[in-house]
Amino acid sequence: MKTYTKSAVILLAALAFVGCSKTEEFQNNSDSALEIASVSGILSYTPMSKAVITGDSLPDTESAKGIGLFVTAADGGAYDGKTEGFSNVRYTYNGEKWSTTTPVYLSKTEGKLYGYFPYSEAATKLMAIPVASSLNGTDYLYATPNDVSYSQKSVSLQMNHALARLHLTIKKGDKYLKDCELSKIAIESDAIAATGTMNIITGVVTGLKDEGATGSVVFEGDGVTGTVTEKGIEKDILLVPASTGEGKKDLSLTLTIDGADAKILFSGEGGLDIRRNTKYTVTLYINNNMNLVFSKGRGGEQIHAL
Repeated sequence: MKTYTKSAVILLAALAFVGCSKTEEFQNNSDSALEIASVSGILSYTPMSKAVITGDSLPDTESAKGIGLFVTAADGGAYDGKTEGFSNVRYTYNGEKWSTTTPVYLSKTEGKLYGYFPYSEAATKLMAIPVASSLNGTDYLYATPNDVSYSQKSVSLQMNHALARLHLTIKKGDKYLKDCELSKIAIESDAIAATGTMNIITGVVTGLKDEGATGSVVFEGDGVTGTVTEKGIEKDILLVPASTGEGKKDLSLTLTIDGADAKILFSGEGGLDIRRNTKYTVTLYINNNMNLVFSKGRGGEQIHAL
């Protein structure tokens, strides 16, 4: 009886060792590390002068930041029972491949991979990535979710735009006789916010309403100041959508020209439906009475995944 008991203990210990080995099989194994094969929307990392992503290019000030990745269990919990999880892991591109200093080791358990651009150390919650309205600023992207596991460790990410983009062309009217120096751009609407958060699971952006900045976005100083000519100057404005309600919203745009304010209200133009992943193109002329005259079509052109 004692011999049987001792053998059983040895057998159980062996089984436990084998089970443990199976559990640890994929941990710290380079063969099981997540691989980023490609990122559509960030194709080449070709630098450019402006900060809004166009074509295959990224602004040179943003390209080194890379993307942030989260891996969760299929139900949203910790992946494969790892309480520490894989949260906000940074991957960067060296011109040939994506890599990280913090490998994500996958097991046979299927999980969900989520990502965003540009990487930020402050992005600790995948349902609340900080975003902000900007002039010629950062174009925030989020990835369509991917299933991952040891057998699905090579992943191609499809990035989507999270903010609305207002492409503004400002032209000096032929009868405007002053210098036409632009010093400030101000936008007001209940459809926009200065800051917000992006849920990279769904792509939904929520404008923050408790900081007193919702509904008013002001740009002045570097990037704004300049001389408006008859040929015109262009500004790319990225807006955090603050309203989820359907329908077009009133939006006013004020330009400070030669120290005086010129304002236009877009409710008279049918309003603007400020939605994420959408580009609006507006051309304004400054006339001799310091009024802004709207010209050309106002679009709802979709910003494609570039």
